Amino acid sequence: MNCFGESFSVAGSMFMKIAIFLLIFFMISSGIVSAGVNSFDESVRDLALRHNDGAVGTAMGAITKLGDGKSALAIGGFLPDDEARYDAFNTIMTTGITVNIMKAIIGRRRPPGPSDYDHFTTSNSYHAMPSGHTATAFALAAVIAEHYPDYDWLAYTVAGLVGVSRIFEDEHWATDVLAGAAVGYGSARLIDFEIISW
Repeated sequence: MNCFGESFSVAGSMFMKIAIFLLIFFMISSGIVSAGVNSFDESVRDLALRHNDGAVGTAMGAITKLGDGKSALAIGGFLPDDEARYDAFNTIMTTGITVNIMKAIIGRRRPPGPSDYDHFTTSNSYHAMPSGHTATAFALAAVIAEHYPDYDWLAYTVAGLVGVSRIFEDEHWATDVLAGAAVGYGSARLIDFEIISW
C-alpha cells in the first residue's frame, strides 16, 4: 500500500474511533445507559470522599492544578525541542476547544447533585462531562510520551492522578474523568496524524 493509502487508512480508523466515542457520549447523555453509569459514578464518588482528608486532600488539591490549561501550556512551553512544544500547544488548544463544545452539548450536572442533563447550556453547574483538567493532562501526557518515550510512564501517571484529583475535589464524576482522558488522548492523536493543526 502506498503512503497515501496508509494515511487514509489511519485517518479513517481514527475517524471511526471518534464516531464510536461520540456515539457512546450520546448514549450516556441521552439516558440510554445512565442508570448503570450513575450507580458506578456514585460508588466511586462515595469512596473518594471517604478518603479525602488531611494529606490526601491537600495532595489532590495541588495535583489538580496540573490539569489547568495555563499550567499545561507552561509545562508544554518548557519542553526541550521545538516540535514537542509545537505539538503540545496544538494539542492543548484542540483539547480545550473540543472539551468546551462537548460540555455545552452534553450538559451533565456536576457533583454533588444528581447526575442529570441540561443539553446546550452555558451553566458551569452542567459542564461536568468531559473533565477538562483530565483531558488537558492526558493531551500533554500523550505529547510527552510521543516525543520522550522514556518518560511516558511518568506523564501518564501524572495525568491519571490529575483525573483522580478531579473526583476527590468533587468536581467530576468518574465517567467524566474517563471521557476527559479519551478526549485528551484522542486530540493528541489527531495532532500526531496531522489531521488538525493550528
